[in-house]
Amino acid sequence: KRLLQVLWETLQPYKLISAITLVLIVAQIGADLMIPRLIQRIVDQGVMAGDLSLVLQTSILMIGLSLLSAALAVASAAVPADGPHSA
Repeated sequence: KRLLQVLWETLQPYKLISAITLVLIVAQIGADLMIPRLIQRIVDQGVMAGDLSLVLQTSILMIGLSLLSAALAVASAAVPADGPHSA
């Protein structure tokens, strides 16, 4: 019990940074996981049905999600690791 208390006190200055990093990483993973579903949509609803408009729209959405994922990765890497002690 004492160990958890010491750990909790040690981590207190890093609460905000940890929360921000967690949100950025979860958002990045969400964007990354949507891409295979969009590929499935392109094949099943676009290519198989001959709907070029759907293929184009979904492809543009995939590019946007890829750019968003990259931006989230850069942002999460830019969060200072030493928290409130960064210069």
